[in-house]
Amino acid sequence: MRNLKSFSKTDYIKIGKRFSSTDIQYEASIAAARWSRDIEVLSEFGFHQAKLDEFNQLRDEHTKLIEKRLEGVSGKKITRLAKNETLVNAWNWIHKVTAILVSFARSEEELAVRLKTIMPKDDRDLLSSISAMAVLLNEKKSSLPPESKVDLRLEESVTLCEILTAISGEVSNLSSQAVMDTAEIDLQDGKLYIIMRDLFEVGKKAIRNGFLYQNIKDYRFNMFTPLKYRPAPESPSVPS
Repeated sequence: MRNLKSFSKTDYIKIGKRFSSTDIQYEASIAAARWSRDIEVLSEFGFHQAKLDEFNQLRDEHTKLIEKRLEGVSGKKITRLAKNETLVNAWNWIHKVTAILVSFARSEEELAVRLKTIMPKDDRDLLSSISAMAVLLNEKKSSLPPESKVDLRLEESVTLCEILTAISGEVSNLSSQAVMDTAEIDLQDGKLYIIMRDLFEVGKKAIRNGFLYQNIKDYRFNMFTPLKYRPAPESPSVPS
């Protein structure tokens, strides 16, 4: 083998990070087909049926991880859409309730100070601000006319706080899960790449030594080539 060394989990992840998971998936499907085709000869070099079965099992796990990540990305988009809609509704609630409470703040210094203290500066403050402003609104409920729709605003505050809390948790969980999923896929990418690289090296040796009668290009990567084995770029021609 060209590179006789052992690989740790960290090594595999580093290798996997270099390649697209879909490219690895494509390369692995082709490699498995050629391995199966030439199994009789390759078995004499250690690439027997049991090893091919392990490779195919790894491919299946890899495919499931890719599908899981795609589902996670879709879920994250939905969660963000829900969050954006809730943020709009939350800010509208803040504007309406602030306008109602300002009329009291003009003549009540204590309320004015409390209102100023709990006003949200950005989206991150909305949850605590809505909760605190709902308390103020409830305190002034008896002094407000039905047209102010205080009961409706208070009901909305409960719903908004529940949704903001839930969405915050979902986005955090999805972000954490995405990091874990990516590391796991990188690990599988690295493992598949090393197995294919070793397979291709054996396949080319078998062809060159007359054990296997196939096109040597069958035992090369199609989507990528390790950088140090890529041909150097041609020097630019000098105008005559």
